[in-house]
Amino acid sequence: MPLLQCAAMPIYLLIASLVLFQGVGRPKTEPGAEGPPIAKAHEPTPFERFSEKLALDDKKQLPDVGKILSAASASGNAIGREMAQARIRLIELDGKPEAAPALEAFTASSAKMTALDAKTFQQVYALLDKSQQSKAPDAFLLTAGLLDLAAPRLGGNQRSLADIRPTRMELFTAVFALEGDQKKQVKTILDAEYKASSAARDAWTASRLAIGKAIQTGAAPADLDAAVAKHAADSAAMAAAEARAMAKIAAVLTPEQKAKAGAIPVAAQFMRLAFAGKKWDVSPE
Repeated sequence: MPLLQCAAMPIYLLIASLVLFQGVGRPKTEPGAEGPPIAKAHEPTPFERFSEKLALDDKKQLPDVGKILSAASASGNAIGREMAQARIRLIELDGKPEAAPALEAFTASSAKMTALDAKTFQQVYALLDKSQQSKAPDAFLLTAGLLDLAAPRLGGNQRSLADIRPTRMELFTAVFALEGDQKKQVKTILDAEYKASSAARDAWTASRLAIGKAIQTGAAPADLDAAVAKHAADSAAMAAAEARAMAKIAAVLTPEQKAKAGAIPVAAQFMRLAFAGKKWDVSPE
């Protein structure tokens, strides 16, 4: 599968059938348990976490915010493909001097994405009341990744295959058909690289919160632009850490596993924001 096609597809739709029908990472239903596995497996989508943080009104604010994010995702999708290409290059050129242009390309794309995130959040912020606006920095933190690849999943009462959200480890196991010691090796790599990325993670979090604070306080455009540029650089550092981890994972794969159509590009997308949260082995955004 071509890289651009992989990058444009929602992650869960791309691998949901693989996870379900191969049985890898499929949620198990205990004997006698009620309800389908899909309902039990559901966890809040990124948009749902964002809307819950702001306590958006279901009747007016929630639909309006959904429209704002969906409209912005058209531009975000194109930028996300640029970022996906740069991620692949960072993995391929891991540790080599030639990786510098790929990192510069990612930083440039990240600056565009962060600026789009900020512009979009400003539109959302205008819809909020004062109590909601007080949560702006934390809410903006939760917008990371909402616009990168496709229209954001807005949630709702009806669940589908896309709501079965395996963890990264389950997804790596499925997409590469990891066997035996490979699973332990991949987990060990990700545990170690997550720990090693703590400084990059702290910088990424702080600079993203700073953008939310700048929007909240009505900072001058030049100050907001500076905050966006800082976060773009921090995002590039985070992407480099994720790419290093992905390169180490690729090193434990067999030639056949590496050659699986679309496997490396899809796995690279699983790694986006892997080191940004409190733990790496969660459902990718």
